[in-house]
Amino acid sequence: VTIGDGVSSVGETAFSGCTEMKSVTLPKSVTTIRGAFSGCNKMTHVTLPADAKLDTIGKDAFIRCTALTSISLPKSTTTIEDRAFNGCEALTSVTLPADGKLQTIGLNAFSGCVKLKRITIPHSVTKIEGSAFSSCEALTSVTLPDNAQFTKIESDAFQNCTALERITIPNHVDAIKVNA
Repeated sequence: VTIGDGVSSVGETAFSGCTEMKSVTLPKSVTTIRGAFSGCNKMTHVTLPADAKLDTIGKDAFIRCTALTSISLPKSTTTIEDRAFNGCEALTSVTLPADGKLQTIGLNAFSGCVKLKRITIPHSVTKIEGSAFSSCEALTSVTLPDNAQFTKIESDAFQNCTALERITIPNHVDAIKVNA
C-alpha cells in the first residue's frame, strides 16, 4: 500500500485487520498515525521518508503487526503513544534518531516485541512511560545517554526483559520505579 503525498493523517482503524497487507509507504506529509494498522499481521515493512513530517505515532498504530521486522522513525517524531508497537513479535530493529525530537515513549509502546535486541534512547526523550519495553525477551542492551532529559524510569519499563545484560543509568536519574 502506498499512501499519496498530501495526506496528513491516517486515522484509527483505517487499515486495521488488513491481514494480507505486506508493506506500507507513507508520504512525508503524514503528521499523525492513530491505530491505523493494528493487526496487519503480514506487514513486514513500513517506509517513512527521512524528511517526513511525522509528529505522532498514536495509540495502537501498529499493535500486533506480528511480522513487522524494523522501523526507522524520522527526526520529526515527538511522540510514540501507548501500545504503538505492542506485540510486534518480529521487530528486531528500532531506529530512534539521535538528533531527533522524540520526547515521549508511551505506556507499553514496545511491550511484547520479543525479538528486539537493543535500543538506544535519544537524549531528547523526557519521558519513558510504564511498561514501555516490558516483555522484550531478547533485549540485551539499552543505551541511555548521559545527557538524557528524563529523571525517572517508570514502573515496569523493562520488566521481563529476561536477556537484559547491559543498561547504564545516567547520573541525573533520581528514581527507578517498581519492577522497572
